Amino acid sequence: MRAGKVIASLIISVLVLGACSSGQEFVSVQAYRDVSQLDPDNSEPVIEPATDGYTMSEDERKRIFEAYEILNTVRKDEGLSELIWDAKLEECALIRAQEIATNFDHNRPDGQEWYTIYPGGLLGENICKGSEHADMVMEDWLKNQPDRENFLNDGFTRVAMAVYKDAKGQCYWTCEFAADR
Repeated sequence: MRAGKVIASLIISVLVLGACSSGQEFVSVQAYRDVSQLDPDNSEPVIEPATDGYTMSEDERKRIFEAYEILNTVRKDEGLSELIWDAKLEECALIRAQEIATNFDHNRPDGQEWYTIYPGGLLGENICKGSEHADMVMEDWLKNQPDRENFLNDGFTRVAMAVYKDAKGQCYWTCEFAADR
């Protein structure tokens, strides 16, 4: 899908939770914005610190980079360029992973839209609740059409992922997308 040809408004659908064969859950709505909807203020937004000081363990970091490699392999197989890892998006992804543990939705716990965490930069978001295994998460994300469309959007150039494991051991995954201006 070409960036210039994508619909100009945020796709809003009724949120329907779906379950994958592996028991994971995802939101069956595409969290996507066109480049024209970016905040014209080019200043860097202040990204609030993670809600509970959580940092990903080395094992969790390995998982997200495994997922990142799978994503870029799929993009290459589809004839698309690889996405570049973005540290600022990683901060957003970790915060959003914590937020979806509280409110599994593309709306933030305070009711704001998902992109308000980085209004001048975020163009897409995928979320998933389930496995701690990157290959299983990616397989299920790629089976879910709205998530697949974000993964294969040729208008996106940068990405970051995060996984948050709550006290009960439940894993919450996020993938945040952006584009160079």
